[in-house]
Amino acid sequence: MNRKSENLFFILTPIVILIVTQVTAIVLGKYLKAWVYLPIILIYWGAIVLILYKYGFENIRRWLRKPQGHWGWIVLAALLGISSLPLFLNNMHLFRNTSVLFPHIVFFLINPWLEEFYWRGLLIDVTEKWPVWVSGFYSSALFTLWHSAFAWYSLAVRELSFYIPVLILGIFMVLIYKKTKSLWLCIASHMLINILNMGIPVLMNLVEF
Repeated sequence: MNRKSENLFFILTPIVILIVTQVTAIVLGKYLKAWVYLPIILIYWGAIVLILYKYGFENIRRWLRKPQGHWGWIVLAALLGISSLPLFLNNMHLFRNTSVLFPHIVFFLINPWLEEFYWRGLLIDVTEKWPVWVSGFYSSALFTLWHSAFAWYSLAVRELSFYIPVLILGIFMVLIYKKTKSLWLCIASHMLINILNMGIPVLMNLVEF
């Protein structure tokens, strides 16, 4: 497979992820209901690991080099990270339940690394010859759209208000990666977001908005 064919393969992998996670939600959701988020996430992570393996784990060292550019990018990453703080403060009592707390901890420890390596690192790299805005929108739009697999059983994910912040987040993460030449700030910000945005409780329909 030549370089052009390889790039096309990686460019199309988000479509495969969308299809696989939607099928998982439809097939298993009728048995697991809101708990279908577990197989969706595990299959999603597994797919990303396989794709990253194919792309070459050696790229991770390049993605994790020291951030460059103005210190303002650190401020932007921090502001994005704490944007869900009010939601967390209003619902933190949900973590008294270990069946909510444990998956939430596992999620925010693993998910930011895999998602930033894939949606920002890999996809932005293989579309580097595209206009920046096209590359950024492609990555961010598909990153947003894949979350719709949860909408079959998680009520909040059915609302448009769920997707707009995710799209904006994706665009800002692309911008931070392009400007700092590193994924460190993206990962740190994403980890904060996943800690505070009550992701697992939202998927389990436990959060009050």
